[in-house]
Amino acid sequence: MRWLLLISRIGFLCNICYAFSVIARYINLKSLNQDVVATIVVLGVVSILLNTIVNVLWLYTLIRQQKVVPVFLGISNFLFLILQFFNILLFQL
Repeated sequence: MRWLLLISRIGFLCNICYAFSVIARYINLKSLNQDVVATIVVLGVVSILLNTIVNVLWLYTLIRQQKVVPVFLGISNFLFLILQFFNILLFQL
């Protein structure tokens, strides 16, 4: 189950890209490299699916009482998942 720790970390980094892509709607990004902006947006969109999978697997490990993922990482991924679903429902992403 060490792979879950790796996927959780990757999911957290994708969640940060999601936060940047949401913030990027409100600021001017024409001065930045467009390849970097495109990568951040793609990782942000992928994070919705990846974060859902990570949270389901984290819930499974909590039920089985295995501590694979640190609590901070699991809770932060869960909070990002709630914010992502709220953002999808509110803004029709």
